[in-house]
Amino acid sequence: MRFNCVNENGTTWSGEIKKYKEYGSHYHLEISAKGSGISLYFGSASMGQWFVCMPDWNASVIIGELRNVSYNAEKIGNAMNNEIDGHSVAKALYVFAESKDIQEKDSTQEFLDILHNAGFNRVDE
Repeated sequence: MRFNCVNENGTTWSGEIKKYKEYGSHYHLEISAKGSGISLYFGSASMGQWFVCMPDWNASVIIGELRNVSYNAEKIGNAMNNEIDGHSVAKALYVFAESKDIQEKDSTQEFLDILHNAGFNRVDE
């Protein structure tokens, strides 16, 4: 799967998801972009969030939505200490989620249930 990246400075480059594997609870992607080869794992975490891990970079993050490229690029780039590669990973996640029709999860009710079970009550205005 090929994809194009454009950062906030207008720099453009192309990338590719070379290989991927689905493990049921998580995914493994091998991507190549702008001279970097990046191995990443991602899967669903609690409360509708996603974990993203780049073991070769000793970097991992929790993100809210796979398709929020600009936010994810900043967060992943900070974890990897590399803005360009962070953007490449964020765009690869977006492209993969779109191609596999990965559904995001609204965790509002799950969060409200956790609060209720912890003894908090809803106060209507």
